Amino acid sequence: MTNNEQIRQFILTNQKGFVPTKYNIGFLQTYTACNDFNLPNDIISMTWDYLTTLYPTAESGITSANPNYVKCLHTNSGAGRFLQLAPRHLNITSFNTDMFCSFITDSVCDDRAYRNLYRGYVRDIADYFVINYNGNNEKYDIVITQPFTSKQDKSPEDEITYNEIDFNTDYANLPPLKYYPKRGVNFLYEGGVICVVVGGRNGAVVKRALQEDAEVELIKEIKSRDKNSYGVLIYKKL
Repeated sequence: MTNNEQIRQFILTNQKGFVPTKYNIGFLQTYTACNDFNLPNDIISMTWDYLTTLYPTAESGITSANPNYVKCLHTNSGAGRFLQLAPRHLNITSFNTDMFCSFITDSVCDDRAYRNLYRGYVRDIADYFVINYNGNNEKYDIVITQPFTSKQDKSPEDEITYNEIDFNTDYANLPPLKYYPKRGVNFLYEGGVICVVVGGRNGAVVKRALQEDAEVELIKEIKSRDKNSYGVLIYKKL
């Protein structure tokens, strides 16, 4: 039995009454089938450092002058690596199309959930674009999306395929690198930002896709020294 298989078995037998600890979270995070497994901490930290300049109360907490929590949606949170380093007072909603990755994200964010600042769901943003529910979605200040490029080592029965859900065939036929950024913009308040986490040279694909969208402008690009590593493109909704 591989390590990933052991973790899946652990999750299946601990779905009810599970109490996350530092030890078992560390074990769960050795799971390699979530799309954020190789995401570098420095890229995550630099992204949050920039976002807190835009939304300082996400770090400092709400005040009488700014009484509302900053709201963030991660459209495909993987094993929660990005959210694990999020500002303490950020109000997070997490979507995941994989029940195992969702369980790991929930475990990572357990302390935040205890403070009513986290909710996790096994679902796809495509669920909001079926014929009778089009656009009936909550809005957020920050949207994070890390489009997958491979389904290697996934558990097929736990995947949701946006291509079969989204009623708009123009969107449904897009590859993940275009679909999630373009649909993710629909979850932003005006003036909000979407952070697109991209690996290697995939940033060019995302840039071309969002250049077609007059609603957004690129305001920040966070890069690694290694051109083949991850980067984050940050767009503002106009």
